[in-house]
Amino acid sequence: MTRHYVIGRRTTDAGLPYRRPMDLETVLVLAPAVSMLPLGADLSVFNAESGATLALNRTAADILALVDGATSLAQISTVVASAYEQPVPDVETVVGEVAETLLRHGAVTVGARAPA
Repeated sequence: MTRHYVIGRRTTDAGLPYRRPMDLETVLVLAPAVSMLPLGADLSVFNAESGATLALNRTAADILALVDGATSLAQISTVVASAYEQPVPDVETVVGEVAETLLRHGAVTVGARAPA
């Protein structure tokens, strides 16, 4: 897996507010004003409300595809680790980094925590 998840971005407000996930039980929700367009193996993400545009690589796009408002970051990490045949702890770090980037640019918001 690569460490460069966002391959390009354009935004009119680089200081978008976001809440950092506190732990792996955090659940993310796709922001309502977000639309996506596949570009080969990459994914273009546009937030109509903020004007932010992200170009995500395949890893980040795979993670974003699992954001459904019910699946925790831990569960996403397990699915991605299996798909990429990587250790879960390594993937948890990657998922956390991608989640922070998506939050920072307004592509997702923090939803309810996953049930214990």
